[in-house]
Amino acid sequence: MKKLIFYLLIVFVIASCKKEEAETTPERKPEFKDYSTIKSDDWKTKAGTEISVEGYLVKMNENTYKIVNDSLYIGLNTILNDENYLLVQTPVSTSTFNPYGSLPDLNGTKVTAKGILSEYQPRDILGESLTFSASLLGDKHLATIVLKEMPLIIPGKKYEMATTNLSDLLPIYQLKALPENRTKFALLYSGGIDAMQAASWYYNNLQTMYNLLLKQGYLAKNIVVVYKNGSSEKTIPSTLLTSSPKEYPQIPIDYPATPSGLDQAMEHLKKIMTGQKAELFLMTTNHGGGYHVGEKRNYAGEFDSNSDEPTKASTDYDEVLTFYNTDRFITDDEFAQKINSLPFVVLKALFLQCFSGGFVHDLRGSNRVLMSATTETEFSWGGGARDLDLFLYSFINPIVNGPNLSSGNFYDLNKDGLLQLNEVFNGAVLTQDIQNKFYPQYKATPQYDDDGDGKPNAPSATGFGSKLTL
Repeated sequence: MKKLIFYLLIVFVIASCKKEEAETTPERKPEFKDYSTIKSDDWKTKAGTEISVEGYLVKMNENTYKIVNDSLYIGLNTILNDENYLLVQTPVSTSTFNPYGSLPDLNGTKVTAKGILSEYQPRDILGESLTFSASLLGDKHLATIVLKEMPLIIPGKKYEMATTNLSDLLPIYQLKALPENRTKFALLYSGGIDAMQAASWYYNNLQTMYNLLLKQGYLAKNIVVVYKNGSSEKTIPSTLLTSSPKEYPQIPIDYPATPSGLDQAMEHLKKIMTGQKAELFLMTTNHGGGYHVGEKRNYAGEFDSNSDEPTKASTDYDEVLTFYNTDRFITDDEFAQKINSLPFVVLKALFLQCFSGGFVHDLRGSNRVLMSATTETEFSWGGGARDLDLFLYSFINPIVNGPNLSSGNFYDLNKDGLLQLNEVFNGAVLTQDIQNKFYPQYKATPQYDDDGDGKPNAPSATGFGSKLTL
């Protein structure tokens, strides 16, 4: 009976979540025709022509939406291909009557949209950020349909957007706080490309982990947050919200996610970690790039100039992570070099972005527990009902909800009253495996390495991860 209760609890926990495609799952075609004909190399010469497109309407901010040709692309943590999305704007009007006032209600809905092909026109600072990112992504990024009328709803299931209160599913506030530990340090990182692609769940990932670390004995002054433009979010006009804005707890943001901001964060960490016998926890989130083995396609991965990728195959690319409002990416090689310059004695890392397993390989070494949401050739997803990265939920769930199980903490394998990292990861994979049965199109393969070789190994009761808590 106790096992049945536990199983039902897990099913309830994952019922509103979605996950990732990988391995042997049958290939699926996008739900709608792509936009490659519209976003051709000469798309600007066709500006002013009337077009009609179908897809999922997704709110990006108050003035801009996008339409994507498959629900899988709504929460994808990589750089979308040009043909899979089109920006959407409403026409500029001086009238007090807004015929598009109900457009937010269509967020996540399948629609047919009719309008004029145009080049995106920024109307606020968020729009200017998107325009800047075209220097990184190319000018097809700015192809836009300016609506002539309200989109028509296509019958079918709506993509569920940010409907769940995270404090109900992950009641971090209820956790018993561990004693303060002055040797624990953390770096939380999220870039996001630009103001409208820095999805709300990236900030939510950071604030959720930040608050969990405080409960795990980390001092606030020892947690360094590198995010977007260096400012905190108070209210997010989210891509994934359907009505009133959702309030997020503010967390301090220390540095912007730019090349110089990341360098400043490194220098600050060196200063406060030196001489401390420091344990460093590292978490990265936002858009990642690399080669997708299922699609046989490169998503912004960079040429492996030093041939350090594992297989030495022609499809080996350096995986990348995005900055913010910057015309370049940071590769796994460069990122590893920066992290390895820090004076830690133990490294614990969690990588959430697409193709994140590639960062495990490049940061390999002794006295490290390296975990990722995917292999180096898979996608990861975020958003959905929880407005959180899917693997991050799976990772935090054993820590927060394990102590509350009526049948006892199923995840605490050695019954010592704590969860070591091997137990946390095993619990995360358990949640994922059940989740994958419900949503196989979102399947992924989390990676764990605690023996120093940069290759996945099974968490064990005697491995390095069994000696460490978060």
